[in-house]
Amino acid sequence: MSEVTRRRVDAGLDSVRGGRAEIEGEGCAAEVQTGAVGPVGVEVKRLRVEGKPGPVDVRARAISESFRPKGERLVEVEVDTRLGGAVLRTQPDDMRRGRFFEVELDEQGVEVRRMRREGSGRQQEVFPLTREELGEWIDELGEALNAASPVSSGG
Repeated sequence: MSEVTRRRVDAGLDSVRGGRAEIEGEGCAAEVQTGAVGPVGVEVKRLRVEGKPGPVDVRARAISESFRPKGERLVEVEVDTRLGGAVLRTQPDDMRRGRFFEVELDEQGVEVRRMRREGSGRQQEVFPLTREELGEWIDELGEALNAASPVSSGG
């Protein structure tokens, strides 16, 4: 994580308003819905990162290949270029006690949430990140979003 991102993460988390922090990353913008915020870490309810608009299929591939939330590999569950959306989830082998990450993409950006299987449904959970991890996630997701350009979507 760059020093610039570190300062932006600290400033954003230190000025949380109504459980919401806005953080500028390298070429992207992030919104974090938070629980508790401390000097070392934060409870994340939802993380949304937006970058340059781009094709969902290319972004889904880039994120599934490079982004490993808490070490969990992601797989594409649904990609619909006509509707401009995609869903990625933790690979079943990487799930821990029924918990998984769900990553939703649209043409503007990506949203990350932690889910837990509960009966036949699922429940959203908060998850802890250090400030450094949060900055790294913002940078990684911003990079993946901005690497996907209409020129690179030729297949």
